[in-house]
Amino acid sequence: DNAVAYALDRDDVDKVFAWGSSFGGGHVMRLAAREKRLAGALSQCPFTDGIASFLGAHPLSVMLGFPLALADLIAYTLFGISLFTLKIVGRAGEPATMSGDIPYNGYLKLVPPSRKSTFPNYVWARFGLFGIFHFPGAACKNISCPIFVAIAENDSGAPP
Repeated sequence: DNAVAYALDRDDVDKVFAWGSSFGGGHVMRLAAREKRLAGALSQCPFTDGIASFLGAHPLSVMLGFPLALADLIAYTLFGISLFTLKIVGRAGEPATMSGDIPYNGYLKLVPPSRKSTFPNYVWARFGLFGIFHFPGAACKNISCPIFVAIAENDSGAPP
């Protein structure tokens, strides 16, 4: 929001478009619904529905990750400390925010070879709980600018 507002308030900028992919694609939908000055938006394979993504997750990943996420949320809420992390992306059955061969291999291809050994492939475990209640697709009814939404037929992390 701040970056878009900054760009739109500049005298040397005529139009601003927003673009995002996956979780960022969902953010673009919410941004386009709020920021009426956008000239357009592109949302590629967007994360639109937390429940649909949760139900499509690998069952073992959910069973192993949920207790870690809940314990981390409780520790953070009560004591202000973070105890547990989840991998951002893991192999099928590993506790991770996204798991399976397709997301694992695809996501990690984005990491430059020189950073593979130091790449922090984790988030605080409690983050996994908030995604369940995230529904950026619901904001679409309030979008007034042109938006292109690219949907992948077999997207395992953001089902159509």
